[in-house]
Amino acid sequence: MRLQRTLLMACVLCVLAIRPAYADEVQSNEPLVMRLIFEECLGFMLHDRMPFQGLAIRPAPSEVKGEFPALMPQRDQIVELLSPRYAAVWGDDSHNRYCMMRSIGDASPLRGPGLFGVNPAGFLARVTKRASKLGLTDHPSELKLSPYVVPYWSQPRTGHVSGPLRPVMFSLLTNASSDDRKIADVSFVVMSGPPLRKVH
Repeated sequence: MRLQRTLLMACVLCVLAIRPAYADEVQSNEPLVMRLIFEECLGFMLHDRMPFQGLAIRPAPSEVKGEFPALMPQRDQIVELLSPRYAAVWGDDSHNRYCMMRSIGDASPLRGPGLFGVNPAGFLARVTKRASKLGLTDHPSELKLSPYVVPYWSQPRTGHVSGPLRPVMFSLLTNASSDDRKIADVSFVVMSGPPLRKVH
C-alpha cells in the first residue's frame, strides 16, 4: 500500500502545484466522468481492457510530457483525451499498473472548455456508491469535492505492497469550475494497482 500511495501522491502533488483555475466554461457531463473512471480506467486496472476505445485520442505534443511525473513509465505514450485541455496515459511494468487523466497547465480556456463537469454536491458520495460495488472503500469518508481535498478509494488491504496481490486504489481532484461555481471540472484522476498481463 505504501508503494502505491507513493505513486499516487507524487501525481497528486504535481497537480496541487498548479494554482486552481476557474474556467469561463465547464460543461456538465457526469456520465462521461463516471465512464472514464469506472469503465475506462478501472476497466483497464481490474479487467485488462484497453482504455478510451471509441473516444477521440491522439498523441500529445512533446511539451505535455513535462506535466506528468518523471517517475511515471511510458510518458512517451501520453495522448490528448477528447481535447487539448486533457491528457491521459496508462500502462504497467513488473511492479505496478496505472491509469492517469489530467488537465494540462492551468486548464486555460484557450485549451477549450472543461468537458468533465459534475455537480459538486454529493459527487464523492456518488463515486463511493459505485466504487463500493467493486469492493473499493473511500478514505477519508464524507468529504466535499474541492481542489484542496485528496480523497482516495481502495480495495481492502491484503498485506502486500507489491506484486499481483497488492490492492487497486484511485484518487481524483478538481482545479477548475464554472463561473458560478455550480459545476466542478474533474481535472485529475490517477489509479495504481498490481501488474496484470500486458495489453497490446
